[in-house]
This record gives sequence, C-alpha cells and structure tokens, in this order.
Amino acid sequence: AHVFARNGEEWLHQVELLAPDGAANDRFGESVANNENTIVVGAPWDDDNGEDSGSSHVFVVQG
Repeated sequence: AHVFARNGEEWLHQVELLAPDGAANDRFGESVANNENTIVVGAPWDDDNGEDSGSSHVFVVQG
C-alpha cells in the first residue's frame, strides 16, 4: 500500500506500507481505511490465525 499527499495539483509519494508478516497471497492492501494520520490496511487472506482468516494492520503516519 502506498501513501500519497497532494501538493497543489500534484500527488507526491510519501511512503510504502508493508505488512510485517506479509506473504504473496495475503492480498495486503485489498481494503484500506484512513482517519487523519491513522491508516488501516486489510489482508483478507492472511493465514496467521488459520487459513484465509485475514488480518488488519494499523499504521500511524508521522509528519
């Protein structure tokens, strides 16, 4: 998942968010929600708690 910030008419890439335990088929980034500087990224096929049990990852963007 990538974070962009708008500067006038231009979108600037800020950061790439990565799952700390990501695997190729977790589908990290399939769902995304944000509120101010907090971003939640879903990985619906994450297997950490059972096959395709899914997970959410919370990130706080500084600055």
